[in-house]
Amino acid sequence: MKMPFAVVTTEVGLLIPLPLSQHCTLTTRLFFSSPPALAMTVKPITSHSQFKRILESNKVVVIDFWATWCGPCTVISPIFIKLSEQPEFAEIEFYKVDVDEQEEIAEEVQLRAMPTFIAFKDGEKVQDLVGVDPGGLDVSLLSMKTWL
Repeated sequence: MKMPFAVVTTEVGLLIPLPLSQHCTLTTRLFFSSPPALAMTVKPITSHSQFKRILESNKVVVIDFWATWCGPCTVISPIFIKLSEQPEFAEIEFYKVDVDEQEEIAEEVQLRAMPTFIAFKDGEKVQDLVGVDPGGLDVSLLSMKTWL
């Protein structure tokens, strides 16, 4: 039997499937099938060796450095995901690094604060953006298109 769920739309248009239990009451449209598949446009980096391979790929890469305890990180994350799904950024690769799980990577890139977004091209750090600045993130991504 399939579990009922609701779909909640966030401010930035991200659809989040919300499983419902018999104890939940929610005034929204219910679906009785599988939740919609979410695009995997932002991939997690789970090891230092994976990080090195990504940088050696010579592609334009932008990485969101975040932590589970970081409030501003949770604010900007849905916006980063939404931008990664935009067709104009299809040639840019998007990744996330949990700095608590990947301390070696965080030390290597010399993080000062979170969230930090760092762009790499041909394995070299070429741009960074620190803090919650959706407009700045969008402008940064647009400038990266010129590197392709």
